Amino acid sequence: MSQDATCTIADLPPGTVRDRLAEATAGGTVLTIDCSARPRLPVAFLAAVVDGARWGFVRLTGLAPAARIAVQLCDRTGSLAGPPPTVIGESPLLITLDDRGRVQVRPSKALAQHPFLSDPDAHEWLRGVEASAVEIDLREHEHINSLTVAWLLHLNQACAPVPVNLVRVSRQAITQLTQLRLNHLMAISGA
Repeated sequence: MSQDATCTIADLPPGTVRDRLAEATAGGTVLTIDCSARPRLPVAFLAAVVDGARWGFVRLTGLAPAARIAVQLCDRTGSLAGPPPTVIGESPLLITLDDRGRVQVRPSKALAQHPFLSDPDAHEWLRGVEASAVEIDLREHEHINSLTVAWLLHLNQACAPVPVNLVRVSRQAITQLTQLRLNHLMAISGA
């Protein structure tokens, strides 16, 4: 029977996380990673541990509050850091992370009416990740309401200094966002 293993996030240099997780969890070993030294988790690290969570052999400890929310929203299994924040119904955000440090968020069409949008967790989670780029895919949103605009502004603040890029934006939404001068804060590209 194998013993559980522990390490710190500093023990996992960039580019080695997936290999280290595979090695450490071989044979059913549970790897507990102390993240207390990093209030913002690198996206490539988070992507690797979320993938590793599918097998249930990775646990994270010492997470800063925003990092905990990020982990919970990205890891739908709840095995890394506990269950996700209370979201009534299905989460309105589909979050994708990649090994290059990019975060892609695809809000559902129902985002504007979803109660989670008014919860600070809906944007504070980005303060817990260290991203190289943040893309918000608005392909499902023909129009943008004031709650969605406020959410976008909060996201922009939360991920600073990394800019938010709005992609696949409808012509109507581009007009609305430009009238509100959000094009001065975020890059906006059409569908």
